[in-house]
Amino acid sequence: MQRRVPAFPMEQNFLSPAGSASCATEFACSLTVRHWPEALRVGLGALVGGYLGARIGKKLPPSLVKYATVLLAAAMTLHFFLRAYS
Repeated sequence: MQRRVPAFPMEQNFLSPAGSASCATEFACSLTVRHWPEALRVGLGALVGGYLGARIGKKLPPSLVKYATVLLAAAMTLHFFLRAYS
């Protein structure tokens, strides 16, 4: 039997992007960003990826999403570890 992921309450759906927006605004206003074109591309990629990822993730089996997430996180951790210490 396949479990459905419970829906988040409306408050969480509002507060999560609001928190991210406040952090991004504080970071942008702190004048520490030196490479704005790259920062804007990363932000745009995060928006598009979050939107498309949510739409595609709903259509995939939950176990596939779970294992793919763990595999991707492990691969990224290994990549950055090797890059930093080798």
